[in-house]
Amino acid sequence: MRLDMALAAKSPTKPDFKVPSLCEASPEYAALIARREGLFAQKATTEKEIAGLIKALRTVPPAERHSKAVAELVGDHISQSEPPRPSRERLNELQQHLNAIDKATRVVDVLISLSATSPTLPTNYTLFRRIGSMKTNGSAQWTLFVQSGDEFLWAVAVQDLSTSGSALYGPTLSVPTGVSVWALHSILINNAITTDSAIVYAQVAENDPGAINAFQRAVTQQVTAISVNGGWLQTRTDTSATIRIRVGLAATTVIVGTRGWIDRRGRDN
Repeated sequence: MRLDMALAAKSPTKPDFKVPSLCEASPEYAALIARREGLFAQKATTEKEIAGLIKALRTVPPAERHSKAVAELVGDHISQSEPPRPSRERLNELQQHLNAIDKATRVVDVLISLSATSPTLPTNYTLFRRIGSMKTNGSAQWTLFVQSGDEFLWAVAVQDLSTSGSALYGPTLSVPTGVSVWALHSILINNAITTDSAIVYAQVAENDPGAINAFQRAVTQQVTAISVNGGWLQTRTDTSATIRIRVGLAATTVIVGTRGWIDRRGRDN
């Protein structure tokens, strides 16, 4: 019996292509990431020590809440054999160290949130400031606007109210909610039977006068059945984006259009 043996050569398999991570591609970046993680670990340790020190200081008599060096300076007796005691000086050192770590690890990024005042922040982010507000349309697309400093103008003005039948209205304008802004809007009135006037006020800061005062009029229709536009006004909204409008007669038609808003974006907080 003859046994034939053959040795088959297997072609080497090409390794799968792998896109390197930033840390793999750049040792310098990897070192920065490692340094940042080390600072985060120091921060956690420091915060834990601060919490323990504050708790310990609450149980120490006021006269003993200083370091040995300060106690010796003021003439207090210090036993050299006793262990280091909690001190305000140590607490101050730790808080300064924590502040230094916060400055070194502070990273700025952009977050989009449905909340204007309490956004959910990513891990390790503790500070935030709102820099503006945006709105989507029915197709989840951003509605076009133009910004110049604190002024935001819609590319296309929006009609937010066209109605009659009441003497007091609280229209919701096309401006940000969750914060109070200065709405840039127009008001037009028309009464086919008699003349009328309208006043506009901010519910968030002003009381309803209950009547049309001459000095508060935003627009006055002096000729029957003629539409009168009061021009572009600036009225402060509440956090629901509403303002208040009062007319003299319920039969008067009121039309309000919004062209934009002025938003201080937390600068005054």
